[in-house]
Amino acid sequence: MDKYHRVVELWQSYQIATVEDLDKYLDSFRIQPLYEFFKYETEKTWRKALNLANGVRRGRKGLLDIT
Repeated sequence: MDKYHRVVELWQSYQIATVEDLDKYLDSFRIQPLYEFFKYETEKTWRKALNLANGVRRGRKGLLDIT
């Protein structure tokens, strides 16, 4: 009985009234990891350009820094 009570509380707390609402709720969990991946990759890709736009300059590398 306790398991079912938790399910009912979940449905009520997220206002899940239909199967379509449940699908929307579950889709938010399926999309979240993909969103985080794209966010990380975009930041990684544009980090240099964003730093330049914010005035952060990277020092030049000398020949001794190359290994």
